[in-house]
Amino acid sequence: MGTIGGGLRIFDITNPMRPRAAGRNFTTGYQNDVQVRGNIAVLSYDGVAGGPVTSSTCLATRYPEANGQGVDVFQLHFNPENAANPGPLTPAFTTTTKTCFPNPPGGAHNSTLHPSGKYLAISNPSSDWAVDIFDLRNLPKGQFFNRNRHNYRLIDESRRDASRCPANASFQCIVIKRPPSPNLGSSRRDVPYNHFDTSGCPPKDEAAANSACGLWRPHDVFFSQDGDTMYVAALNSTFIVNTARLLRDGRVPTKTIIPNFACPDAGPAACGRSNETGLANTHNLELSHQADTTADGKILVISDERGGGVTNTDCNENDLGTIGGTHYWALAPVPGAARRTANASVAQPVKLGTYFNPDPSVASPDPIGRAERACTSHVFRIGGNGSASPGPIDARFDGVSRLASRLMTQAWYGAGVWYINFRSASIDNDGQKEDPRSTWGNTRGWNIQPGADTWSAKEYKGYIYAGDIARGFDVYGCATPDQSCDPVVTLTKFGPPSAERASKVQFEVSYSNHGPAASDNAKIRDRLPAELRFVSASTDGTYNPDTRTVSWKLGSVPVGESGTVKVTTLVRSTAPVGSAIVNKAFFTGELTISPPTAVTVTWVTP
Repeated sequence: MGTIGGGLRIFDITNPMRPRAAGRNFTTGYQNDVQVRGNIAVLSYDGVAGGPVTSSTCLATRYPEANGQGVDVFQLHFNPENAANPGPLTPAFTTTTKTCFPNPPGGAHNSTLHPSGKYLAISNPSSDWAVDIFDLRNLPKGQFFNRNRHNYRLIDESRRDASRCPANASFQCIVIKRPPSPNLGSSRRDVPYNHFDTSGCPPKDEAAANSACGLWRPHDVFFSQDGDTMYVAALNSTFIVNTARLLRDGRVPTKTIIPNFACPDAGPAACGRSNETGLANTHNLELSHQADTTADGKILVISDERGGGVTNTDCNENDLGTIGGTHYWALAPVPGAARRTANASVAQPVKLGTYFNPDPSVASPDPIGRAERACTSHVFRIGGNGSASPGPIDARFDGVSRLASRLMTQAWYGAGVWYINFRSASIDNDGQKEDPRSTWGNTRGWNIQPGADTWSAKEYKGYIYAGDIARGFDVYGCATPDQSCDPVVTLTKFGPPSAERASKVQFEVSYSNHGPAASDNAKIRDRLPAELRFVSASTDGTYNPDTRTVSWKLGSVPVGESGTVKVTTLVRSTAPVGSAIVNKAFFTGELTISPPTAVTVTWVTP
């Protein structure tokens, strides 16, 4: 996890109830954003004000002109002996520097690894208003000190000048434009030209029709699972751009620009009854801070850090004080709003609505006065998403949230940690009265610890891990029976360790609901690998030959219930001798957490 001024920290969460420090890197800086892929960790440094921000020896030695602004790339080294009982002198993880990349003068506010691992995207909303692309190919091969790895700078038109795009730079500057007609954002009626009066933009009458000047101020980026689309929270707006050919030839055509000010035009279902415009309407954004899609790409979630994370204290002084909400846009038809979103697409998104966390009326003494902290919308994670891939400690670590794809966890600074269901419009008859401003999404749970100033909150395997500016590292879970929590269902799979070609093989899949609630609309799916041919399944099991998937619909699985299903297969005669047949099964249910551990490996024998 990252820190403000404390460097990279690593925690062992094998036992979430007792997290242990497992390692750190002592290169410190402000602020730190961490990205992990396998045994590679990227740590960014942004001084916000442009001053020296890091003790990075790599940046100071190789790029003294960078003034400490940029990123360090570390290799993580895992020591299994130390991991049994890690300590300050015997950490489970140590780090060595692979390389560093300068990014002055605005630094690296956030960084995002492309899903392929081929490049790093650095967001700089402070001085350059750009996304900088660094080529990471061949990174695992030894040291990687190469000044020519900075390939592209995707920049706002207002910032393209000789200082930010020098003629002798290793990178090519690419000015981001509007999308083609009729996509949202192609017209100045959708998103006005230079909406926020940015200096450096040409006069409106002299600007090209496709100019997006003043709108591209990247704060954070998120990639689709195939890596071909980048969603950019650009403070002044939100962009969707095509990155399929970025490394090949630098082409990054814009697909869509989502305006900050969509209400009241988006209608009362999304905007409530207010006819106010601009920031007078709470359903409009001030600062597009984070923009992630659901795993299926159908809903885009945008957080609004309205007022900023340090100075905004309205929410502590007034029940309806101005805070940023969480905004939902349909990129495809959505069942919870079927009529409104019937024609929704990436080119023509439809605003679903906005969520504001309800006032929890916390009256307990707080060691840090609540009025000293903000409580606006901040870092979140959506179910099914995650940014880390398997590392050397355990191949089962994938960093992916186990929540369903319409659930999310989110940090709200002084308002703590919130657990939100955004499947449908906001309602008050489900046991939780929502904030009167909310039009989409419903509260599943929340926790505000004394002194909370929560920066990020991300669910993993049934627990929520929070980075807190004031408190440090917190783990949240359901500790008592009366808490409203999602069911945890374990799934195990049994099969023979070896099998001959052309022989029958039977697999058993067992499930058990450990509570604390029933798992509704439960289903088990077993996708057969190419080496196996389906023969039969136990009661109520059905086989889809197109997807090679066996499915069992279980209905509602009560707390404490266990069961077993079976599938019989035939090892194909063409299966290579000595090859491994890897067969996986998955359990799904509404609001259900199910660790993906049902895997068998059967070796093919002569």
